[in-house]
Amino acid sequence: NTAASEAGIQKDDIIVAIDEKTIDEKNPFLYQLFVHQPGDTITFTVKRDGKLQDIDVTLRRNNRG
Repeated sequence: NTAASEAGIQKDDIIVAIDEKTIDEKNPFLYQLFVHQPGDTITFTVKRDGKLQDIDVTLRRNNRG
């Protein structure tokens, strides 16, 4: 029940880039994610079954505790 799962990201997907910026030591996942605001649509590039696939995800505010 997350924005990512609703957009089509699956359990075993490996997120390798956000908005065409490769996730690495210089661009860690959380930094790339948190420079965006709820309502922004970002593109996750995921590796699924050995193939790369782009998935657009619209961020939303976390409503948990």
